[in-house]
Amino acid sequence: MLNIIKSFLKDGWVFKYKPSTKNIKAYHPRDSQQPICEIKTVAGTDDFGLALAKFLNTPPKGLLIDDNIDWALLRKQKLSLLEVTIPYFGETEDNLNGILHLIDNIQDCTVESGKWTEKEVFGKI
Repeated sequence: MLNIIKSFLKDGWVFKYKPSTKNIKAYHPRDSQQPICEIKTVAGTDDFGLALAKFLNTPPKGLLIDDNIDWALLRKQKLSLLEVTIPYFGETEDNLNGILHLIDNIQDCTVESGKWTEKEVFGKI
């Protein structure tokens, strides 16, 4: 879904909420528009529609990564988990592998975000 929104933004579209119609529409600089959804307001306010339009115009860039992650320590912890998974089988092995895959995904998303380099996240390449 975020990829679709990002492609709209890349092509120049802007999302706007119209309180009079309770609609969020995508507007293009060449004056074309396309209704994308209808928003029902909560408790008589338009806060939700306005917040959603704002979110659509500035979607997150993948996984939000905290600046305080110690990448060297995470690599060390990941290696420790890899060593521990060897003697386990069944559900425990699946759970440990799931944590390893989560760490892999966090590392991949971090590099894709452009905020850190592969070397910073994965160490020596």
